[in-house]
Amino acid sequence: MKVVGVAASINNPELSKKRVAEWGLNFANIADTGEVWRKFGVISQPAFAVVNSKGIVLTHMGHLNLEGIFSLVDKANYIS
Repeated sequence: MKVVGVAASINNPELSKKRVAEWGLNFANIADTGEVWRKFGVISQPAFAVVNSKGIVLTHMGHLNLEGIFSLVDKANYIS
């Protein structure tokens, strides 16, 4: 599994780095001005999108804690 964070905190780019550090996660992050999120149908933050190995996207609008993020990833892995 590959993880890439797409941070849309345009006014505060350091916020995504802070969240990754708080949760002890270590993965690449890119700054997005909205183009990437639009492709996933995300219209507000916070939001999470997972793309499984088959290219199917599972999106969650709203806050998720770390357990919720892992649950979303697990769900995406079972979608065919």
